[in-house]
Amino acid sequence: MEKTLVHIGIGSLTMAVDCHDLEILDSVKKSYASCIGNQEAGYVIRINTEKKFDAAQYLDQVNVSCENNIYSIRSADFEGFLDINSKRGEITIHSSWPQQAAVKALENMCVFLTVSKGGIVLHAAGIVKDNKAYIFFGPSGSGKSTVARLSSRYQVLGDELIGLECNGNDFRAFSLANGAEFGLQGSFEIAAMFKLIKDKGNDVKIMPRAKAIAECFIVPQYLDSLMPPLSFIGRFTQLARTVKCYELHFLPDDSFWKCIEEHESARIDTNASACADLHE
Repeated sequence: MEKTLVHIGIGSLTMAVDCHDLEILDSVKKSYASCIGNQEAGYVIRINTEKKFDAAQYLDQVNVSCENNIYSIRSADFEGFLDINSKRGEITIHSSWPQQAAVKALENMCVFLTVSKGGIVLHAAGIVKDNKAYIFFGPSGSGKSTVARLSSRYQVLGDELIGLECNGNDFRAFSLANGAEFGLQGSFEIAAMFKLIKDKGNDVKIMPRAKAIAECFIVPQYLDSLMPPLSFIGRFTQLARTVKCYELHFLPDDSFWKCIEEHESARIDTNASACADLHE
């Protein structure tokens, strides 16, 4: 008898996905291949399939809501809920492409869990270099996918949705969308965050804290219905206090990494010099 349960770990999130449709389960396994393990599941999510046609199929986006710690979700391809208190959820797929719909629905569940645990969700690219995450953010078209493509020397955490979880006074980054595709599991200490600006040259500019909060404060639109945007301000303020934020003016080639490395080296030398002066 084939197993109908798969255990997935994303950042510090752990879940068991239960599905008797083996084609859907196989798609989930392939999409989250690097995240599969035997860890104890913090949440259990059941996936069902149901052929139906109703008003939900006219929706052109994902609609979400939250009441009494129960997250609800509806789209043209799936609907479901996640009960934070009981740590159980259910997804019903009614799509002509059930495998893809199931993976997308699970991605949304991971977003809910990140937010419910006090985390942050960013439309950003994440690159892991020397076991630390470099986060590149900006509006659509700013170059997030380009940066990921040009960073083949390092490990790509993701180029779409990056989750940030607060561990004490530190934030750690993990992929919420396609980190599994790039083969990375777990969360990573954040080295720095960069707002992307396409330019005719490479340059790293320090971003004042107030501006960093304003620039980082780009919450995925559908999260507005889960909690007021003002509720996120405290999280972003703590993020800006904890993680160094910069503007990265860059050319469309991998030479921007040399610029980042030179800036880091100069900053380390400056800090070392300042410490030496204090001890004289």
